[in-house]
Order: sequence, then structure tokens, then C-alpha cells
Amino acid sequence: MNSVKKGSMSKNWLKGSVGLINEKVKFKCLVEGKEPIIVDYTPPLGDGEGYTSLELLLLSLASCFASTVKLMVNNHLKKRIDDLQVLASGIRREEHPTAFESINLELMFKSSEIKPEALEEVMQLAKDKFCPVWAMLKNNVEIKTTIKPL
Repeated sequence: MNSVKKGSMSKNWLKGSVGLINEKVKFKCLVEGKEPIIVDYTPPLGDGEGYTSLELLLLSLASCFASTVKLMVNNHLKKRIDDLQVLASGIRREEHPTAFESINLELMFKSSEIKPEALEEVMQLAKDKFCPVWAMLKNNVEIKTTIKPL
């Protein structure tokens, strides 16, 4: 096991823990200083009493992409977005591993300061360069985006 030298952990180091809480596959997941979340699987393997890991991955992509777009609009374009929502959906493969074949993100926004065309450019930069979850998934899953005003 590789040891980490004292003081060598950077602020970029992320840690969490996952602990089994029943006889099936229900886990309590913790990140220090945050509320726990429950991860489970659908019956009969699980009890369906929490998020599945793929649901969390889908939400991670959607929230990371939305955050990246929002921050880029605010900080780089110096424009304001009044409301931003993302509907995320994914198609799972039938065979194992039942990973996503494709993911669709529908970005809906409200802003008097930015037009859809400008937001499309920001979204492309987020996809190509800035969204870390997108970067991890883009070569493994087809991800499509659409945009529409609220």
C-alpha cells in the first residue's frame, strides 16, 4: 500500500466512505461534514431504498455540467442566469456491465442577458475543457445535449 507523506495531501484530495447497512446491498455513504446518502439497488438484489450508483452518476454529470455552465456564464461572460435546470436521462445496456449506452442532458435556462446561441458556445467549452465529470465519461458514453429557454 502506498503511504501518503504527512502534509502532502492537497486541497484537491477527496475522501468518502461506504458502509454496508443491511444483508443485501444497501450502503450508507459519507463525506466528512455532509449529510449521508443511501445507495441501494432494485429488488430482489436490493430493497430499492436509496439511489442506485448509476442514478448518482447521472446526477453527478448533470450537476457538474450545470455548475460549469453557470460559473462560466457568470465569471467569463459576466452575464447572469436567473434559473437553470437540467433534465438528465440515460439508457442502460441490457448486458453486464449494465453501463450507460447514452445520456441525454436537456439544459433549460432563464436569462434576459444571454441568448441560446451564446449559451451553446459556453456549453461546448464546458464539454471540451472544463467539466470534470464530462471529461471522465466522454470517451465511454455518448452524451447528447439540448438547450431551451424556460
